[in-house]
Parts: sequence; C-alpha cells; structure tokens
Amino acid sequence: MDAADVEHYFWRAAETQRLQHRVAELEEIVRQQQRHTNALASFSPATLRPTFEQLSHIAKLEPDWDSYGADPPSAAVIGEAARLIVAVMERFSPMAGESARPWAVAPFSGGVQVEWRTKTGALEVEIRPGGQFGYLLEEGMDSNPRYEEGDDIHLEEVLRLIARILQPTPKG
Repeated sequence: MDAADVEHYFWRAAETQRLQHRVAELEEIVRQQQRHTNALASFSPATLRPTFEQLSHIAKLEPDWDSYGADPPSAAVIGEAARLIVAVMERFSPMAGESARPWAVAPFSGGVQVEWRTKTGALEVEIRPGGQFGYLLEEGMDSNPRYEEGDDIHLEEVLRLIARILQPTPKG
C-alpha cells in the first residue's frame, strides 16, 4: 500500500463517516417534520408518509448515485423540501385533500424536485443546491396545455403557483 492508497483509504473513511452523519441529520429533520405533521389537525399524518419516505430515500443518496456523476442533495436542500411540503399541506390540505400531497424525486443536479399533479395541471418545483426555487407549471391538461417556467422565486410565489393547480379558477 503506497501513500496514495493510504490517503484514499482515509479520505473514503472520512467521507463515509460524513455521509452517515448527514443521513442521521436528515432522518432527524424528517422525524421533526413528521412530529410537526402529526400536530396539524387539518390533515392526516399518513397523508405525508409516502412523501417523507421518498425524502428519506433521497437523503441517503451517495455521490454518483445515478452512475453519471450526480451529486446527492444536501441536508439543507432536504430540509427546505420538507418545509415546502408541510407549508403546502398546512395551507391547502383542508380544501384540496389528497391532491395537496406531492411526490419527491432527486434530479441529477444535487437538488430535490417536488411535484404536484391534478386533473387541471401540474407543478414541478426544484429546490436547488443553493436553496433557490425553480419551477415548471403546466395548466390545462386538455388538448391545449399552457406552460410557464421560472427560476429564483420565493416560497410565497411557489405557494401561489400551487394554488393555481389545487384551486383552479373557473373558465369564464
């Protein structure tokens, strides 16, 4: 074993320990969000269980998880995704029910993508490694869909976009 091998061994051990610590931190964030969810009277904790299980799985991703060099999301990104999901459920669950429950996926960028789909539209929100929100909105799931996208928006703007698909305005 030469010096480079020893250095790589210690680097890998440190990286493994860092990842294990990050997974523990993320699991605690998910537990805290689930406790918060359990305290809310407006929706059932079981409603978010699949979404938080998806976040927990995403939190355990390692570097190069897709074999194309993808970065795993940071604890801060996972936490921001969890906060977004809870904010949506708090605001919209009493009116929108199950349709307020999103899906979470890991894009290759090191962020988290949270998706809402209804009969009238879809919204994909990406929480990027720096904590910024980007989105793709599709409205009118009929033969004439309309698309809108944007970057670097704030949480309130994300909630306004979600309202457009969860509470569509009647066509007049």
